[in-house]
Amino acid sequence: MDTLTYFYLTVGLMLASGGLGYYAGGRKLAGIKIDLDNTKAEIEKVKNFVSSKTIPQAVTVVTPVAGSKTTNPGTAFASPGI
Repeated sequence: MDTLTYFYLTVGLMLASGGLGYYAGGRKLAGIKIDLDNTKAEIEKVKNFVSSKTIPQAVTVVTPVAGSKTTNPGTAFASPGI
């Protein structure tokens, strides 16, 4: 890496640490703990929502018998139960 890359990396890290310091200074330790607890609760909500939507649905596969007449039944859409 060249000198300019190190400079940009240093400036980016300084801005990130300054932003974190500003946030921590404004929220204090109790506020940060509340934010972390809220984030943890939101992650659990998303996990539960995603796991409820990924329940496998029963699928029936029909194989045509040789010599039988086939029809076009159209398009079928599965709707998840809510």
